[in-house]
Amino acid sequence: MALAHQERMDTTELMRKRLQILVGAKIRQKNRVTTAIKIQDELYAKYSNLSETWNGSKEIRKWRDRRK
Repeated sequence: MALAHQERMDTTELMRKRLQILVGAKIRQKNRVTTAIKIQDELYAKYSNLSETWNGSKEIRKWRDRRK
């Protein structure tokens, strides 16, 4: 009986840890998206007078290529 109780406790602890990992990953992803939006807004503000020649997609691609 004590062994079955310990197994349930281990399973509960494992599920709790997994949930913490998943929640943490979601928060990190949201932070990355927020940061990317801020960077794009800053670039847009910097180049707003060149709106005909500025292309957001090209800027994002350039930043992604630099990261590799």
